[in-house]
Amino acid sequence: GVQTCALPILADALREDIRRWKNRCHSSKYINDLPKEVHKSQKVVIRSLSNQLRKIEETIKQLREQDEEIQENINLLVSIPGIAEHSATRILAYGKSTLMTHSKKELTAHAGLAPSHKQSGTSVKGRSSISKSGNKKLRITLFMPALVAIVYNPIIKNYYQKLLDKGKPKKLAVVACMRKMLIMSQAILRKKTPFKTILPLT
Repeated sequence: GVQTCALPILADALREDIRRWKNRCHSSKYINDLPKEVHKSQKVVIRSLSNQLRKIEETIKQLREQDEEIQENINLLVSIPGIAEHSATRILAYGKSTLMTHSKKELTAHAGLAPSHKQSGTSVKGRSSISKSGNKKLRITLFMPALVAIVYNPIIKNYYQKLLDKGKPKKLAVVACMRKMLIMSQAILRKKTPFKTILPLT
């Protein structure tokens, strides 16, 4: 339900806070004459945030197991080579209703994965680039699954190689694979059909 989708967002926010505090703690080591109490207080904050994160992740797991629809959707997503439970949970959390209600074009725009072009007058010049708009967290969630899929997912692997053969830069080819992974996820969720039985997506 709503909690199952909202909690991963909170967990990611906590994870980002922990990262910032760890960076702050690391940087403070190079400040001369900094009171020891500062180091201690920073470690206490990091420990507290880490405990909160652990509890939230446990709650996410429990709620997921209790929610049959969420668990079914996660099982469908993890059937895609490249997507694990952690990523599947976050694709559902950040994709929300757009996965079921939006068109492919609208979905990729929501994720900020629609290709954009630098234009000059009526001609298109320069190279395509990733859009800076859209849901950044969903975009980040798809990055690692796409890298894994380039190696282990036959559809994504072939698609990536074709883009490279056409002279596309590796960075943009990965972005295109992220977009393909998102569209693939949408198709699987809508059809309620695991990866192994779907037809290749164009």
